[in-house]
Amino acid sequence: MVVMRDPDRKRIIKESLQLLQLYHNVRNLVQYVLNDLPSERAVLSMDEYSSWFGEELILEWFLLCDMYTKPFIKRAVVADNMERLNNNIPHGTSVPDVVSIIDEMVIDVWTKLTWEEQFYTHAALLDAVRTCVMDYVQAVYDKLVTEDFYGAKKNLGINEKLCVAMSDTYAVFEHLYTTKNKIKGILRVAESKYGFTIMDPMASIGNQMQIEISAIYLIILDEIKKIFQKFIKRVLRGTLDIFMSSSTIIAEACAYIEKVLEILYLNLKAESFYIVLRHIWILTISSVKRGLGYYKRCSFLIFRRKTAFVAALQTLTQLQEIFYCDGHGLSYQELRNPIFEELKQKIELKLKIQDKTLLQKAYLCV
Repeated sequence: MVVMRDPDRKRIIKESLQLLQLYHNVRNLVQYVLNDLPSERAVLSMDEYSSWFGEELILEWFLLCDMYTKPFIKRAVVADNMERLNNNIPHGTSVPDVVSIIDEMVIDVWTKLTWEEQFYTHAALLDAVRTCVMDYVQAVYDKLVTEDFYGAKKNLGINEKLCVAMSDTYAVFEHLYTTKNKIKGILRVAESKYGFTIMDPMASIGNQMQIEISAIYLIILDEIKKIFQKFIKRVLRGTLDIFMSSSTIIAEACAYIEKVLEILYLNLKAESFYIVLRHIWILTISSVKRGLGYYKRCSFLIFRRKTAFVAALQTLTQLQEIFYCDGHGLSYQELRNPIFEELKQKIELKLKIQDKTLLQKAYLCV
């Protein structure tokens, strides 16, 4: 509203954005030229660029970050086909674009200012970084919601494109902490020289970004959960040979989980994979527990309840082996969460299992 009432202010903002856009274009041109030069000739530098800008203009840019960067971020995500850059890099094409915006604000602009300018503008810088990363996560989320990643041909509920989407947000999250260390290193001058106490500059941004990223992961985990629950209904409600641990339906359910984990393992970084692995373990045992609860509510299925518990025991035994993976997956401690313990106790009571030898065969982590 202030801008609408003040034409001069509107003109200044427009000129500021034009100047910053010019700098951005020159920066890209320099980078383009350097990429085509041999290393001994790649000596072009923009370190003297700071004379282009004053503190007011840079502060203006930080405050207008939403207006300046949001269209660029949206275009980057739209253009990202959710395909990994190469065999060694699991994220897509939009990550370098977002990283370049963050680095442009922090490395190319803020770190080259005088210390006094850095100190008085760092709060505005953090708000600008927050706006940038949150806009990016929201754009990826919107793309996941609108794109048909769960069509008939994608019956696993997971595919490589979804893995790239998870890798995109995780890569930006990692870069956020790299950026944090650079900002914190500069602000330590205030602690040593002037006696100021500087809090973690990125703590609140990191926490907020984790919450937003979890929403993206939940979209994907919910699809896996829906498909696995259909298998569990067939396992617990079907007619099974309770003496055969390799029952066809149980084998199909476990094969589905193995395939999902294989796709995730091959397309995610190790850190991101193990985060998802723990959640999928909780998802699977919760589905088994929920399936058994169906029999408790349906009196007409009482005569088949014991069969269902035997099937649940067989399923749980095989799932443990999959998630433990000969010591390469979850640890015994991670497998034995409260949901698992409650489910195990329910099965033992129903089947009246007291033989510890039998328990050790059924449970890896007794």
